[in-house]
Order: sequence, then structure tokens, then C-alpha cells
Amino acid sequence: MRKRLPVFLALILMSFCGFAQAPKREMRGAWIATYANIDWPNRSQPPALQRAAFISIVDHHKATGMNTLFIQIRSQCDAMYPSAIEPWSADLTGTQGKAPVDVSLVDGATTVWDPLQFMIDECHKRGIEFHAWINPYRAVANYNQINSFAATHVAKQHPEWLLTQGTLRVLDPGLPAVRNYITSVVVDIVNRYDVDGIHFDDYFYPPAAGAGVTPYNDDATFAADPRGFTVRGDWRRDNVNILIRGLNDTIQSVKPWVKFGVSPSGIYRNSTNPAIGTPTSGLEHYTTLFADSRRWIQEGWVDYIAPQVYWYIGQPGANYSVIVPWWNNNAYGRHIYIGMAGYKVNDPAQGANWANPSMIPNEVRMNRSTAYPNIYGQSIYNTSSLRSSSKLGFRDSLRLNFYKKPALLPAMPWRDNMAPEPPTLLAGVQYGSDSVVLTWTKPADALNELDKAKKFVIYRGENPVIDITRAENIVAITSTDVATFKDVALPSDTTYYYTVTSLDRFHNESVPSNVTDYAAPAIACGGSQQLNADLVCAAVLPDYTNLAVVSDDVSPVHEIIVTQSPEAGTVVNGLENAVVTLTATDASGKSSSCSFVVEIKDVTPPVVSAVEDIIAQTGEGHTTCEQVVTWTEPVATDNCAETLAYFSRSHAPGSSFPVGTTAVTYVFKDASGNESTRSFNVTVVDDTEPVIVTKNISRALANGTLTITAADVNNGSWDNCGIDAGSLSVYPNTFDCTNIGANTVTLIAADVHGNTHSATAVVTVTGAVPQLGITLAKSDNTYTGLPANTLALGYGAQKLTLIASNSTPSQGTAYVWTPAEGLSNTNAAATVFTPAAEGHYEFTVTATNSFGCAASASTEVEVIDVRCGNRNNKVEVCLELWRHTTQLCVSPLAAKVLLKTGATLGACDPAFSFAADDETNARTAVEEDAAVLSGFPNPFTHAAVVQFQLPKAEQNVFLELYDVFGNRLGRLYEGGAEAGRTYTFTVDAEGIAGRFFVARLVTSREVYNFKMVRKE
Repeated sequence: MRKRLPVFLALILMSFCGFAQAPKREMRGAWIATYANIDWPNRSQPPALQRAAFISIVDHHKATGMNTLFIQIRSQCDAMYPSAIEPWSADLTGTQGKAPVDVSLVDGATTVWDPLQFMIDECHKRGIEFHAWINPYRAVANYNQINSFAATHVAKQHPEWLLTQGTLRVLDPGLPAVRNYITSVVVDIVNRYDVDGIHFDDYFYPPAAGAGVTPYNDDATFAADPRGFTVRGDWRRDNVNILIRGLNDTIQSVKPWVKFGVSPSGIYRNSTNPAIGTPTSGLEHYTTLFADSRRWIQEGWVDYIAPQVYWYIGQPGANYSVIVPWWNNNAYGRHIYIGMAGYKVNDPAQGANWANPSMIPNEVRMNRSTAYPNIYGQSIYNTSSLRSSSKLGFRDSLRLNFYKKPALLPAMPWRDNMAPEPPTLLAGVQYGSDSVVLTWTKPADALNELDKAKKFVIYRGENPVIDITRAENIVAITSTDVATFKDVALPSDTTYYYTVTSLDRFHNESVPSNVTDYAAPAIACGGSQQLNADLVCAAVLPDYTNLAVVSDDVSPVHEIIVTQSPEAGTVVNGLENAVVTLTATDASGKSSSCSFVVEIKDVTPPVVSAVEDIIAQTGEGHTTCEQVVTWTEPVATDNCAETLAYFSRSHAPGSSFPVGTTAVTYVFKDASGNESTRSFNVTVVDDTEPVIVTKNISRALANGTLTITAADVNNGSWDNCGIDAGSLSVYPNTFDCTNIGANTVTLIAADVHGNTHSATAVVTVTGAVPQLGITLAKSDNTYTGLPANTLALGYGAQKLTLIASNSTPSQGTAYVWTPAEGLSNTNAAATVFTPAAEGHYEFTVTATNSFGCAASASTEVEVIDVRCGNRNNKVEVCLELWRHTTQLCVSPLAAKVLLKTGATLGACDPAFSFAADDETNARTAVEEDAAVLSGFPNPFTHAAVVQFQLPKAEQNVFLELYDVFGNRLGRLYEGGAEAGRTYTFTVDAEGIAGRFFVARLVTSREVYNFKMVRKE
């Protein structure tokens, strides 16, 4: 990157100002918790009031001196923004899945509000970084409230993803699907919003279960994907590591300027060995929550760790002054920000140590100690504590002391170490006695987003050399990439100097750029100059400022303004010498001058009037390749006002000029022998388009295609200067079966000078595309009850003739059938299909005519196999009797009779059949009626007993006997029937033909059937 030397702007203002000592770079943060509306918003308020409340919060943080806010936008797999992945948070409206809506007071129109975009905009307006605070794994904080959760919530969509512990539900970190889900949420946020960072809190695996609470169980997850681990704790930590590492890679690939950090609980591990942990006894997130935060910074998977060291200095078991040094010593080149417990200040439940108003200030002092160079700042939890009036004024200590001067954010050289270009042309104007307005030119936008200037730092000092490494010299950091700043409330007894630097997204800082000094610049004019008298014996002074050689002790040359007197353009009459003075003025208004003599000499030759170059066109309809051109001849005067005629000329007006450029020259001489020449060009341009003449043609397709040339449609095209024979082309020039009929083509030609023209012709393509149809014909007309495209193996037609026909007139049509299996031939219009097995067949015929045009048609054939019996010589039919179907295996002759009475070929669905030739036992297909109507023995030989028993009394019932064809053989009973009584009847079958019978009982409520079989 190009570097510029610092320059300084001095504005003389008299003032005195004291500075609070503070680091130049420091992360000064606060958390805004939205879960359960801890800090914001009030879910009962409309969006307008929620917005006003947030603006009040962010203004308060800005006034405190904060430069970073960690704002919770996803607390339990919900969203404080419109999301296609997760439902709206109930913390906005009171109802999960319900969008926050603005209602117009004018027409009642509704608009969905995006809180996340609003918060980002408001933070960026104030120069505050917005870090999207996300709870990665917590799904349901209190499962007793699950009924109020939206149907689209992940806990309802994927309950198999949840780990259960008491009323807490978290997403199982061991599931790849969970990692993919969390990653999709983060990618959606980073893609759609200009967040400065993604921030995780301390929720990972659930903490140890309390008394009476069943611990979560991830046995199945471990068994399904152990990945070689034998120790469950190591496996759990690796599950979290996979997510952290993957998110870091993903975020950097999507937006390399978005930071990624985690705020775990304050204690990594409890140990007296500093290589392992701290001599503490509190909750350790390494073993309890399975979060290996130290490895994350060792591996460079996060940009910072913000441990929640929510304890006081000297606290037993969790001493702030022990924990902070340990984190400093385990930074591994990354940032450590300390999370501080503002909420505990002056809380009686926290004990006397938190009633000390110096506790938070002392902890900040410790964070800033030079002994802990890896502690780059701190963040306060929570926002409500910073806005409370009962917190012993620790916020005032920050605002008036520690954060009095603005701070740059700590740089992250592992992400970006290239500084942006500096601002230039810094200038200042004093307004009244106490204000200065600075303006500067912003650097041009870099192509790389990381190198763009996003903010500017204004420094002020009492010496022209301002030390920009000292925070006390910082006046302000702009919120955005503005190019102006007003410094106010300045006393008038001190001289001030200003300088401005650029900051990029990672707060890499440019070199400074300023202008100021009190000494006048040095200027040298050089020697005398000479001017020639013009046509009236006079001379016009030119701009001599470029002759000046200037320098200054501070200001660069390009910022020194040089003026001339007499100014450029002043007329000097006669031959007397003129004196010119040049004055140099620097940015602070200091100036110095130098002078030189300008000698006027009469050496002016005649002045010839100008003649413009002439361009002539041959014009439309021109038949020759040249043009007659005329013009007004030039005249000349000299400095004595004498009019001169030309001395010689190369061409006269009215001459004929060929196509191209010809120079015309006039020579003039005055009485003193001064000679002048005037030349101009005559250019004849051939802009006459060729005349394109076409003819219509007719051609037939061959092998499905046709190609023509330009000569086929050219009918004597010509041009005044000649046609370029190689330029003739016709488009389109190829045709196929889709172009049958009249086609418009364009003939294009250019002449030898590049003029082009075109005309159209009609090419009639003759040919035809086959129009195919397929008809089917069975080999015999035996009735089967089947569709025309269906054959039954074992009954009726066993072959099917497929006949293709072409309705377009074309000789020599060839046919090809596919596939060939079962077809008598494949190369004729008609073919016979003889199936070998049942199934679904599809045949396609392709017809190609003498023009080479082809078309295809398809037909489908169904083949069923209805053969049955021991010798496969019988036919399966399905017979429907009242509410039931019966499958029979009968002779073809019997099948013919049954088909005419409504039976169908083939098996019943669901399949059910009586015994065939050698079977001796039969079963009824209406067992559901057996509890009411029954018969025995079944099968029977000569006689059988039929009985029924009704659950409810009936006034009139019928008991009748039918054969298998539905013919009634007799009525066994007619009359009333008592409930629960058994009625018994004997059936003598000696005089009845057939094997299969149905006893049918008809009541007012139901019809019952019982099937009976006679032994053969």
C-alpha cells in the first residue's frame, strides 16, 4: 500500500484542556440481554416505543464511551429478526412466531418491522460495533412453556435433536444435523446483515444436574458417532470444537471482516497447576460444560475470548486478581476481553465487597495494567446495571474517567494488517473564537472491502508534530466515513494543530495527513521571458505560474497556490517590456513573491484565417467513386493590419477529389517576408450503401436438411465503388424439418469501403413431417371384459396386432418398432405382439419419410396371466356376491358364462379363492358374519344345518339359500326373531346342483352372508 508522509494543519486557538489517561486501543463493551426482556425490549410495547427505548439505550452507551455492543438476537432457537429458519422471538410481541408489526395511523396499513436491521443501523450511526449475540445450543429454557412455542420451532420440528435435563432442553452438540442447523442460522445472519461480529455466550452442554434432576443422556449419540473417542468428555469437547472451527472457517469465507468470539464462564479449569487452570473452586467450563476455550484460541478458531469473570478482587474460590492474569497468560496471540459483573454492584445479595464503589474501577485498572498486555478491554453485564441509579456511580467512573477519551478498537493482524489510505487535503476554518470546522478529502474506495476507510480519527495537539500514539491527543472518532468535523468549546489562548487518520473495519490506522505552518513559502521565478506581438502589434500575457519553483517547510508543493500579476490574459500594447510578479501562498495564508521581465518582439508572420477540414460524402444513389468539393478561400492579415492574397495554392475550389483524404495548402507572405502556410484536409467518404437485389427460391429437404448459399438468392447486387465479393452472406442458411414452408432470409453485403446493406428473400422449404397414429387389433374377438390394449394369458386373444399409420402424403415411409421383444417384425407398418409373460409393455414406432423427416408415437400394452388349475388349463375369475368377492378357478367355457354375468378375469384384490381340483376343505370369506349366521358341517356331503342368532329383536327377517351364480334356491324362514334366541334349519342338498352356496339373512338393519361348500 502506498504511504504518505504526515502533514499537519495548525489552527491558532487559545485553550487549555486536560486528558484522562487511557489506552489508545481498547474494546469497551456492554451486553444487551433480550431473553425474558432482561434489558430490552418491553414485549407489551408497539414497535415505535421499542425503537425509542433502544435509541435511549444506545445513546446512553455512546455517552458512556462504549465502542462495542453484544446484543442478544437468538436466545432459545428463536429470532429477533425475520427468519426463514426460526420463528420470531416471543420477547418482541409476547407470542413466539408472531412478527412485530407497525400500523399506519393514516390508513391502518401494516408493515413488518426488522429489529435487527434497526439495531445495526442505530449502532453504526454512533460508531458502535454491533456483535450479534447468539445462544448456540439452548432450545427451550423451560419446557413447561413448550405449548406456547411456535409449530415451526426446532424443538417441535426435531424433538430427536434435544438433550433433556429437568425443564431445560438443548440441541445435542454431538449430532452433525445440529451443527449444520446452527451453521445455517449463522450464515443466514452474516449473509443478510452488516454485523461486525458473531458472539456466543456460555451455554454449551448443560451444567451438572441438581439434586433430584435426571442428568441429560447422550448415550445413543455417542454410540452412533464416537469418532475413535473412548472418553465421553473428550468426545463432547470435540463436538463443540467441530462447531467452533467450522463456524470460524464459514464466517471468514462469507465475510472476512466479521469477527467471531465466545464469552464462556470465567473459570477454564480449577487447578493449582497454572499450565492446567487457576487455583479456584468455581464452575469450570472445560469439564462441566465441555467447552475447551483455551484450545479455540490456541488453534486460532476465534478472534477473542471474553470470559465472564463476574467476581470481586480477592473473592475466595474465584479471585478476580487470580483469574485475569491466567487468561492474560493463555491468550496465544488472540484478544482477551474481560466480562465484568456490573449487575452485582450494590446488590445486598452479593455481599459487602460489591458495595464498594471502587470495585469496578479497580478491576478496570487491573485490566489495563502493563503486566497484562493481552487484556484488550472489558464488557459490562448487563445494560440495566449501567442505566441504574443504584450502582454507586460506577458508570460515571467509566464515562468521566476511564472512557473520557474515545478509543480505537484493538487491531486483529491475523485477520487484516493492511492500513487504509490516509485522508488528504485537510483544511480548517475557525468559526468565532471557540470552534474549528475541519474538512478533508476521503481516500478513494479500495476494491477490497478490508482496505476501505470506514471511520476517521481526529487528533489535536499544541505542537506541529502530533504524537498519534497517545490517546490524550484524540479528539474524536467519527461514527461513519464523513469528511468533516467540528471541534467546539475551545478557549482562545492556545495554538492548536490537527491531524486526521483513516480506519478500516479492523481499525487498522493509516498514516496521518495534515497541513499547518507559519513561515511563508520560498519562490523563485527564473529569467526573463519573450513574447511575440500579435496581429495588432500587441501581446497577451500567458499563465506563467508554472514557471515558479516553490517550497515550504511543512506544506507539500501541490497545496501551495501561485498567482500572477498582471494576471494571465492581460493585453500588453506596443513593444515596451512588461514586468510580471508571481506570488506563492501556503494553506495558512502566508505568502512571498518574485518578479521577471517579459520582452515583446515583432516577429509575427501573417495571420491566415482558418479553414476547417472538409468531409464530403458520395451520398445516396451516387454512381461514381469521387466528389466535387468547394470552399471559401482563406485570407491573411499581419500585425500592420495589411490584407494579403495568397501567394500559392495546391487546389482550387470546385476540384474533383477521389475517395480518401487529400491535403490542400495555401501559402501567404507579407511585405516583411514573414511567411505563413495554411493547410486543411479534404476527405471524401463513400457512404453509399450497396444496392442489394434478391430473388425468392424453392428447395426440397434431403435427409432432413437443406443448405443454401448467398449466390442462391443474389440477383445482381452492385455498388458505386464496388462490392466486396467476400462479404456476401445469407442468414439463416440451413433448414430442417421444423422449417417446412416459407422462410425469410437476409442477404447481407459490404462494399470495398465497409458500407453494408441487406435485403430479404423468401426460401420455400418443401417437405413433410410424418403424422403418426397407432391402432391395435386382437387376434380373436372372444369377450374378456378387458381394455383393447390388454391381453389375458390363457383366455381370449393371445396376440395383438400393432398398426402404425402416417396421415401425411409421403412416399417411401420407413417404420422402426422398439423394443423388439415379442414383436413379429420391427421394420414394417404393422407388427404382431405375442407376449410370453404378463407385465406392462410399451412400444414406440418411429417413421421416417423420403424427406428425411421423422416422428414417433408410443402405445402401452398390459398383459395379465389368468391361467390356473393343476394343468394350468383353467381360468381365474373374480365373482362379486353382494358385499364380497370370490376368486374362482374355472374352465374357459365357464369363464365365458361368468364374464357375461359381471365377473372379471384374474385374481380378486385382495386375493381370496376356494380350493381347486384336489382340495377337500373350503373356508368362508365372510367370517365377519359368522357370529350371527353359521352352518355345519362345512364342507357337507348331503345335508347341512343353518342357524342364526340376532343380538336385537326383529319384527321380520328372511333366511334364503343362493347358488354361486346368485340364483335363489329357496327361502328357509320368514318372520319375527327374538334377541339371543337360536333359530336352526336343515338344508337337504340332494336335489340341488353345484358345489358352492350362500345362506343369506336379511334384517331391517343388516344383511348377513354365510358361504357353504359341498364335498365332491
